[in-house]
Amino acid sequence: NEFVARFEKIWNGTHQDILTFPVNDQTLRTIKRYSTSKENDTKKLFKNLKDEYEDYLDELWYANIDRPILKIPSYLTYRSGAYAHQGAAVDAWLEQGKGILSIATGGGKTLTSLIAASKVNKQTGKLFLVIAVPTIALLNQWASDVKSFGIHPINTFSQTKSETRHQINISLRQLRFEVSNCEVLIITHDALKSDLLDVFEGPKYSDLNFMLIGDEVHNLGSKGFIRKSPQFFKYRLGLSATYKRQFDDEGTRFLVDYFGPVVYEFSLESAIGNCLVPYDYIVHKVYLTASEEDDFLEITEKIKQLAYAANFPDGHHDK
Repeated sequence: NEFVARFEKIWNGTHQDILTFPVNDQTLRTIKRYSTSKENDTKKLFKNLKDEYEDYLDELWYANIDRPILKIPSYLTYRSGAYAHQGAAVDAWLEQGKGILSIATGGGKTLTSLIAASKVNKQTGKLFLVIAVPTIALLNQWASDVKSFGIHPINTFSQTKSETRHQINISLRQLRFEVSNCEVLIITHDALKSDLLDVFEGPKYSDLNFMLIGDEVHNLGSKGFIRKSPQFFKYRLGLSATYKRQFDDEGTRFLVDYFGPVVYEFSLESAIGNCLVPYDYIVHKVYLTASEEDDFLEITEKIKQLAYAANFPDGHHDK
């Protein structure tokens, strides 16, 4: 029964790992010619079939293979209702293919960016999407959202660098040979600053379209990313509720230069009572004494120095 069931799956073309194609009349005539000949040479038969019908089989394979592509889930309503701002944000970003979406926390930044990526994927045909997040904890959260768009991403959570490189190379080959229309890699900001993506550089993959989604993009205005910012990304989308870097005008200017200007803004005030439940935001001022103010300024300066030094590797003279 097990063998019969397996044969039926293969014969009917429903086996998960095997593609089954119909034969045409010319194939049948070739089989008949060799099966009735005196030679009856099986090896010669299959060689002739391969030579004569390789293109035909390639066409059938190309027509039948299911190529992964980013697809907007049917349950998402992003043009009307409480989340109509998502559609407006996507339209604003698509005009340039670059830019920052400044959307309040809870306003659906993640899904908005994936909707935009889906639109790009549909337009370009082949897309390699890199999603950079600030913390390891966010890797799984983004992976879950990407899966709802029909793609099983490369989730670098608990992976070694060599394992990730191996999976990247597989994904690049799948795009080049048109086995896939979209590949997604989710990495941390630190990995984005490393040499992990150097394989994308050069003419070998110049025909592919690369897109970067920078989550909490204000964190990418650091010295480390400024020094090593990948230039091969044709499409760049930055996400942040507050993209401006505190005490760092240079980093903020870099973000606007690299990702593009803020193309859409959806403030907390706009979100409350719309896609967020209504609540009151009440500020209570706390006044410092002269001594406390001195301590505050001293500690703030130390934090700025530590934040700057964190961008350098261990042992660096500025660390």
